[in-house]
Amino acid sequence: MNEQSQYIRLTREIPKDDWLPYLNTQIKVSSGIVHVKWYRKRSSKNILIHATSAHPSAVKRAVIRNMYRTATRMCSGVTEREESRRLASAIVRSNGYTIPHGNAGRSHVDRRNTSRQDKLPLCLPFISDKVSAAIQRCIVRAQLSDDVILVNIPPNNMKRQLVRNRLYDKQCLTEGCVTCPNGKDGDCASVGVIYQIQCEACNSSYVGKPEEFYQYESKSILLVNGAVMC
Repeated sequence: MNEQSQYIRLTREIPKDDWLPYLNTQIKVSSGIVHVKWYRKRSSKNILIHATSAHPSAVKRAVIRNMYRTATRMCSGVTEREESRRLASAIVRSNGYTIPHGNAGRSHVDRRNTSRQDKLPLCLPFISDKVSAAIQRCIVRAQLSDDVILVNIPPNNMKRQLVRNRLYDKQCLTEGCVTCPNGKDGDCASVGVIYQIQCEACNSSYVGKPEEFYQYESKSILLVNGAVMC
């Protein structure tokens, strides 16, 4: 197979100390017993979200928690589990995190009764954890915690800025749309967007959501050449 093309390079995994790599695990058979532990290939860069990156702390905790969960759940015994946990801790420290003793891999249980799918997302750019906590407290004080969920949008990274070969996945199909005049953005199909429309005849304003807009349009709003009239 390797001789068929210069772009094909198949390799064979070789056991080391009786441990054979298989996907993201290492397997050893001893006295008829199969031992399994977590494995990272030498080609893996072990790059996670760095501790100093501009991401919400909840996102960083979730990444680390999922890695510890993967490293420990696929192990077959206590010895393999401890070895996999040490490997995960080394990867975490190499990405700028400090692991308190005894807290590594501790799972988090979401005790909220209301499903996230039933809540309206409030998408805001992430500034800092302090600002996000203040916004969350405002949601709780307004008694909207059962209806609204705060979604922090991380800032653009280099990959997102430079790799852009699909700018417009969603096309606007509304004829004469005043929200998407170029027919490319598809912003008129966004969910949970609060907008304000002002009548050019009587200067009255209407504030609503996209779902309410179509219902209100059938009653009293007419769109004529991009102008809103009562």
